[in-house]
This record gives sequence, C-alpha cells and structure tokens, in this order.
Amino acid sequence: MNPSASPTFHVRDIPVYGDTILAPMDGYSDWPFRSLCRGFGSAMSYTEFVHVEKILSRSKQPQAKLYYEEAERPVVFQIYGDDPDLILKAALKVQELGPDIIDINMGCPSKSIAHRGAGVGLMKTPLKIADIFKKLSATLKVPVTGKIRLGWDTCRSYKLVARIVEENGGSLIAIHGRTKEQSYSGLADWDAVAEVKSLVKIPVIGSGYIRARAEIFEDEVHPSATQRFLFAQRERGRVNRYAAFGAAEGNICHCAFPRHPHRQGAHRVHGL
Repeated sequence: MNPSASPTFHVRDIPVYGDTILAPMDGYSDWPFRSLCRGFGSAMSYTEFVHVEKILSRSKQPQAKLYYEEAERPVVFQIYGDDPDLILKAALKVQELGPDIIDINMGCPSKSIAHRGAGVGLMKTPLKIADIFKKLSATLKVPVTGKIRLGWDTCRSYKLVARIVEENGGSLIAIHGRTKEQSYSGLADWDAVAEVKSLVKIPVIGSGYIRARAEIFEDEVHPSATQRFLFAQRERGRVNRYAAFGAAEGNICHCAFPRHPHRQGAHRVHGL
C-alpha cells in the first residue's frame, strides 16, 4: 500500500486501499494464502469462516482460522451461525482479538450449513437477519458486514436482505451473484449486483465468475454493478491476479514474503 494514497473506500471508519479482494474460502483463505494475495494487492484479508459454536467451545479450530498478522490489515473475521444470541456472544469474544471488521456469512450454499439455517439459509429468515445486525451493530466496537447470495431459486431475497443489513447498522455488503442452488456453477447475475448497489448507500462488493479485467469493464459484468470485487474459486494458485488488475490502474503491489508466525507482529489467537 502506498502510504500517500487516498483510500478507495471506507467500511464505516476503516479505510480500504484497493478494489480487488480475496474472498473468504473455507480451507483456502488461511494465513499463508491470504498473505500471498495481500502482497500482490488484495485490499483486505477475510479469514476462513468459523462457526459460532466452535468459537464458544473449547475447540482449537478457531485458533488456526483466525490467525493473522499486522501487515494484513484491514483484517475481517468471518463467522457463521443461525442463533442471533450465540452470534453476538461469539462476535464479542473474537472482537477481543483485534480484527478491524466482523463479517456474517449469509452466502454459504453447503447443504450441511444452509439446510440448518446458517449461511445462505439465513436469507430465508430476514427478520432473524435484522435481529443479528441490530444486536451486533449496537454492541460491537468494530464495523459489522454481511456476505450474501441472491438467495434461493424459490426465494431470491437479496434486495430485501441488502436493505435489512443497511437499515440495521451493517457497514458493507458483499454479494455473490448466484443462488444457493447454483452453488459455484453457471454465470453470475451481475444485473442483480447492480440492483443492490442502487438500493443501498453502504459499499457493495460483487463476486461471481470473474476471469479477466475486461469482463468487469467491457463484457459480462454490468458496467454499473460495483467498483469492488471479490475473487474466490478461480484464485487457487493465481495470486498474481491482483497485481494484473492493479497494473491497469498503475497500482502494482509487490509480494512481501510472510514472516514466521512466531516473530513480532504476528497475532496468535488464545483463549478460544
């Protein structure tokens, strides 16, 4: 990041320098992979998502998934669950670890998660989403954001959910332009992403099958959809995409090799 540069956008009071961001991916967006992508220009670091019940238990899983380094900031902890009170308790607990932002996953299409009411399953219960964001935004010190999909084939609730997130204190919405049933196949609906952008005043990040910069500005992606993008499934082994996108704007970031976890500056997660 160029220290003299102006922020591209803000998540409430958190400045973000850049418009291409590595999406949270379970099993992939761990500290080493995030650090490589950050070095090439990914503007924020989303952790892998963590179940709120794991955070509130004696499980050691959150310790690995929420590990980060100072150089990654802004750091976003992504959590998921279906109980507003447990989500609040878990968010308060992980807030003590120093993230810049806490994100609620409302987009995971996995049957084991969505069919239990979490992930994209939350998009069928908009009143619960309102309760979650109202509780978190009133209680937490850090901004609260949400990652959503279009909804389900039979319940495309993305416009309603986007308004609910904003009206209940959410500071950013990331939207994947596919439904639960599409999972990660087929083309994303970037017209729907544009609809969300037109409905809310908070920042909107779009994602869904972006392969090249030309697709954003010339071809498949709606030209008014958004100016901020998440890259996910196709990023495995392609960490230089951020530099390629930044190069067109004259903003190439060079990769700095991650430091060893035990050295100064590393944030080890204790007490989870």
